[in-house]
Amino acid sequence: MRTAQILTVSVPPEMLKQVDKVRKAESRTRSELVREALRTYFSSRNRPVPMDLRTLAGIRPTRKGHADLTPAISVTHQQLQEELNRRRKQWEAEIQRRGRVKFRARLKEGALRNADRDREITREWSPLEEEAWRRTGR
Repeated sequence: MRTAQILTVSVPPEMLKQVDKVRKAESRTRSELVREALRTYFSSRNRPVPMDLRTLAGIRPTRKGHADLTPAISVTHQQLQEELNRRRKQWEAEIQRRGRVKFRARLKEGALRNADRDREITREWSPLEEEAWRRTGR
């Protein structure tokens, strides 16, 4: 009975060329190379990555030197991913909010800009409508 499952993966032609080049140089199979790559990827996800969160916040060191800098902290790949997703959602909400505000402002500007025209149309058509109502007996 087979102890491993078969996995079919699509890769760009250039990547496949790199895989085959390394595979031949190291006398390994494609499967061995992919398994090692996956093991490395999975182990790196749980390993803390030194991360200076000031960089994420857009804060840069000053010319005064390093005296005003706080030490960097370590976060796991998952923690970093969660923080980036949280910030992305905040940014998207802010963009949507700003878009609604701009849209409302444009609607108001358009209504004000067209107000004189709309009043003039009403002045022209109102007597015609009244006459039409009178003729129909309503």
